[in-house]
Amino acid sequence: LEDMRSAGVAMTELSYNSLIGKAASVGDKSTATLWHVKMREARLRPSIITYNALIGCEAKSGDLSGAQRLHAQMLREAVQPDEITYTSLGDAAARAGDLGALQRLRSELAQANIRPSLMAYNVLIGGAARSADPSAELQAQRWLGEMVMQAIQ
Repeated sequence: LEDMRSAGVAMTELSYNSLIGKAASVGDKSTATLWHVKMREARLRPSIITYNALIGCEAKSGDLSGAQRLHAQMLREAVQPDEITYTSLGDAAARAGDLGALQRLRSELAQANIRPSLMAYNVLIGGAARSADPSAELQAQRWLGEMVMQAIQ
């Protein structure tokens, strides 16, 4: 960063998103968070790309509350979630075995008029399979039926 500044190269949203994305891709929460903080210090506004990378990083580490906190923050900043956001949140909920969180996410997808992809359904069904909730098997069957009815491939 200092080398770039001394060379007169300005850091942009794209620059920060690249650094955040690289750290997030290897699950390095501390580095991704550091670049997010520096991005804000530079008075640059995080975008959907920024938040999807950060939420994905939280999901990789199994931190559902961290992913949910970032989701709430992006909503407060009027950054609209997309299917990637919800799939990453679902991944975090699936790793936590939290069927209720998965159900809320599916409901939010519907309210946002976002059609779940095959990946999103895989996360939902896989998360239900990991859940200890007694209703998880039935919920997984419902989601599988939904997926078939919508001809998701």
